[in-house]
Amino acid sequence: MEKKYVKILLPAILAPLAILFHYQKSMFGDVVFLLIIVFFVCWIYRGQNLIIIPRSSNLKRKTTKIKTIKIPTIKSSQPEPSIAKEAAEEIVKNLQQKNYMILTDKEKGAHWDKIITDMDLEIKRIISIASIGASNPTNILVFLPENEDYRLRAVISENNCVKNNVLIEKGVGFIGATIKNLGTESILLNNIDQSREISYMKEQGLIRSMIIAPVIAVRSAGFLIADKTVQNGFTFEDSKKLEETGKVIGNMLYHAYLSEQQKIKMEESDALRFIVSDFVKSANSGEILDKMLKTVELFLKPDRVTISVCENENSAKIYRASGHESEQFINMQFNPSNRETIVGLLYQDHWETVHEFSQKRYQFRYDENEKSAGNKFKSYYGIPISVNTSKGLIFLESFQQDGFSQNEINRVSEILQTVCIILYKTQNLEKQEELAIRDGLTGLYNKRQFQVLLKTTFTRSKRLINSRSSSGRVEQEISPLALVMCDIDHFKKLNDTHGHQFGDEVLKKVSKTLDTSIRTDVDYAARYGGEEFAIILFGIEPSAAYETIDRIRKTVASIEFKSPKGEKVRTSMSFGIAMYNKDAEREDELISKADEALYRSKHGGRNMVSMYSSEY
Repeated sequence: MEKKYVKILLPAILAPLAILFHYQKSMFGDVVFLLIIVFFVCWIYRGQNLIIIPRSSNLKRKTTKIKTIKIPTIKSSQPEPSIAKEAAEEIVKNLQQKNYMILTDKEKGAHWDKIITDMDLEIKRIISIASIGASNPTNILVFLPENEDYRLRAVISENNCVKNNVLIEKGVGFIGATIKNLGTESILLNNIDQSREISYMKEQGLIRSMIIAPVIAVRSAGFLIADKTVQNGFTFEDSKKLEETGKVIGNMLYHAYLSEQQKIKMEESDALRFIVSDFVKSANSGEILDKMLKTVELFLKPDRVTISVCENENSAKIYRASGHESEQFINMQFNPSNRETIVGLLYQDHWETVHEFSQKRYQFRYDENEKSAGNKFKSYYGIPISVNTSKGLIFLESFQQDGFSQNEINRVSEILQTVCIILYKTQNLEKQEELAIRDGLTGLYNKRQFQVLLKTTFTRSKRLINSRSSSGRVEQEISPLALVMCDIDHFKKLNDTHGHQFGDEVLKKVSKTLDTSIRTDVDYAARYGGEEFAIILFGIEPSAAYETIDRIRKTVASIEFKSPKGEKVRTSMSFGIAMYNKDAEREDELISKADEALYRSKHGGRNMVSMYSSEY
């Protein structure tokens, strides 16, 4: 049965039934009546997806949060002599191999000077031919624009009586006043008074006839002069021929310059694409920062450059530095909110700016305690690097006033817009990878990564190192390796007495102490489980390992914690050390021996260091 008939028949049947049972005036009839009404209402609103939420319900309206992208903290510091630095240097090498034309404005000026010199030779060839068809003039000269005036660019002279490098000012002197009214047609002057001063001539009073014709490209670009020492020396036909010569020179210049300009722009564009694609191939954020440093040095030629990243509102760090006295800035931490420094202002206002340093007083770049460079630097350029709310800054300094041109700045900005996104994505990926190998509470390596690091360190230790004995014979030895197992004494009691949050604070503080007390990228600290930790010390003798760990033990014992009730609380740690190749030759065996040494410390009174070998 079709739905439209059901909609008509069902109410027609239910309504009389409801009325019938209602008028029976019995409890059963009323119940049936109410059931029919409820059924009727539910049937009408079926499929409407109505959700009735009681007032006491805890359901809340859903809101959508817009996630902001934040550049993660960059773990690597100043680049070590590694693949990252070599990869950055490949930019310059590859550009040279591909003959890409990357020119600064100064280099571009020198390049155009060479092109202009070549063009001047071509102009001279053209006017040499034109002089034959223009009744053999005494002199024929070409003047082209230089700012608001006109510079002599080419000349053919019979008697070598023309001055070198002459500049004609528009509206000044006889020639200047004449060219002021020069249009698209030539001006024929066949009766020049001997008293007229011809500014390009070494000797005055010689020129009596002259044709001035425009050099026309898209619009008037200069002028051409043919002169003679006799009156009525030129005809109307001569002036028309000179007009045509002006057009030939104008077209030649226009197309030559246009072709060269297009060539420069195309090669620059190819170079920019190549550089950006090279950034995409980068393996990590450190490599990207190296390439970023190399790129700004390549394009902008600064005398000093520093790259920093804002880690939080009151803390930022310089990750790359290069150039004059840059050593003081490497790994420097500073306050990006400090408006008393130049970089602090740039971070707060987050703008791209080119400015000159004050010559009256030294302006601090990053911190009031930094070493003064005096007045060596004259100008600076700050380039924000950011994705959404994240902030970083490239700060360039130059010994020259106006050390950075707008054209060069535009090119670098175009590259960095793309590079910032590449940097963010790479760092975000690194952060995800870091989370997979780090303990969420303490930030130390987790147990799984500890096993990977131990295996890797074992491989490094097994590499045979050549050494010469006293007898002169070359022997082979294995690099020493110490494994330390340790845990916090009476940690369960701390948790039970002061609560788990306090226990977490103890774990974090102890973990930070372990991490900062060992060599970065040489030794490793990991959370092995609960309150137990593991430390790998590479290339260290037993006595040095004992001294290092005992120093850590004393540091941990000196830490003063404050309980939730304000009580001063101290804790301690017990340590066990086992040496690879001396105590064990396998990874699992080394862990077992270090555990035995830790057990000895626990049963020896805690807050002590025990070596598996009884020699220490």
